[in-house]
Amino acid sequence: MVSYREGVAILQIIFYFLCVPLALFLCKRHGFAKSSGWYFLILFVLFRLTAGICTLIYTQAVGNGDGTTATNAVTGAIVCNSTGLSPLNLILLGLLSRVNDHIAEGTGKVPPRVFKLIGLVSLVGLILSSSGGSSSTYHDDGSVTIATTSKAALIMFFIIFIVQVFLTIYFQTRSRAIDKGEKRLVLAVAICSPFLIIRYAYQFEYTFTGKRKWSSTFGDVTLFLILFVLTEIIVVTTCIAVGLTLRKRPATAQTHDELAESGASADEVETSRRQAQIKRRKARGPISWLYYTIQESVKNNSKSSQQPHQVEGYSHK
Repeated sequence: MVSYREGVAILQIIFYFLCVPLALFLCKRHGFAKSSGWYFLILFVLFRLTAGICTLIYTQAVGNGDGTTATNAVTGAIVCNSTGLSPLNLILLGLLSRVNDHIAEGTGKVPPRVFKLIGLVSLVGLILSSSGGSSSTYHDDGSVTIATTSKAALIMFFIIFIVQVFLTIYFQTRSRAIDKGEKRLVLAVAICSPFLIIRYAYQFEYTFTGKRKWSSTFGDVTLFLILFVLTEIIVVTTCIAVGLTLRKRPATAQTHDELAESGASADEVETSRRQAQIKRRKARGPISWLYYTIQESVKNNSKSSQQPHQVEGYSHK
């Protein structure tokens, strides 16, 4: 007979197994770049899928009296369960970064370096969380002493989450300047935020009290199901749903802002803008494309005729 904990593990396995092809599709459609966030969706899905499998193996091994397998499986479950908040943060950060790319010039666009810095801090937290996940000390009375690195990682994740909340509010106040098809991303992040607050509350209780009932592996299964598993399922479902409705972005190596931040010249940035405009015009139809091509050619000829001609070192005006 399947136990309560095994049933929850099976739920995780089924849900995240179905999410794998969807996450791969979204990465292929929107890009595998880490800044897009979809890369971390795959990472998160694999973490949770592995955690469910390890939990199932652990419960079966305990029932069969296989101590070695049980120890290895429970270690894997603990590590995978403790490293989920960083990918979740980075998924939402990627959505907000895309919103920032589609906000009109001169309307308070956030510098791309801000998102890169937040992403870097989150990755550092992921490393700390992974190293601390298997370093916790379990006592005979059922309590747990959580590693300091895990506590530091959780605080870092929560600070990043607070920054994301402020960014969401900020972009909402600039909604008129955001491209029409991208506004849904702000709504998606806003929907996910309350469920992440619940998820953080669960993690803070376990990390700073060490009470066994808050453990994702040994604690109260109902608390784990409602405050951990279901909240994450809602967040992932929301992100996948909004990702499936988004239009595919043009394949460009860098955005205009990233070019400017990297020290590119004004001519290079302007060339990038013109190429992007030409791509958008092509999508309107052959007649529109021909019209704008002729218009662009006339403008270029007009500019060249206004420039002074250089002949053997002398200029003729």
